[in-house]
Amino acid sequence: MENNESSKAGEKRGESQCYSLMRYFFLTFLLLGIVGTTSMPFWTYAQTHENPVSPGLHVPENFEEAQKGTEEAGKRIWEELPRILKDIWNNEILPLWKTMWNWVVMLWDHTVKAWVEACWEWLRSLFGEEIDTRTESAREQIEEEKQELQEELEKEGENITRSLWQRFKDLFRNADTP
Repeated sequence: MENNESSKAGEKRGESQCYSLMRYFFLTFLLLGIVGTTSMPFWTYAQTHENPVSPGLHVPENFEEAQKGTEEAGKRIWEELPRILKDIWNNEILPLWKTMWNWVVMLWDHTVKAWVEACWEWLRSLFGEEIDTRTESAREQIEEEKQELQEELEKEGENITRSLWQRFKDLFRNADTP
């Protein structure tokens, strides 16, 4: 018997919550409707009269006036854009990147740097002699290749002095012959 009474009370409570929610939405829409309809004359007044905040703004009367206004606005934007971009770069972007860079450097110095240096020293102790000998042989190979490239450059010197246009014409001459 108690279950039956409690379920009826729960149903009654649910119904009352539903009705109060419906009442809330109805009153909200009613209030918005009243405010919207009473404020409409003010919106039309603002559109038909001169704007007190920026008195130079008005609706153009014909196409020529609209075109002239557009050209003036475009010219002003074109003149002001470099200054605006410079201000944005100097006052917003650059400080942000500097802050991020300082954060990365601080993170590197306090956490990763010591570990990388320790690993480098360990590798250096294992392969130090090998690195030194290969470094010397790599330098010798680079010098040999440098000499070879200079000799090739001297041989190909006359081809380099030809103009780009001459090379372009030679491409089409060679393409015509099968």
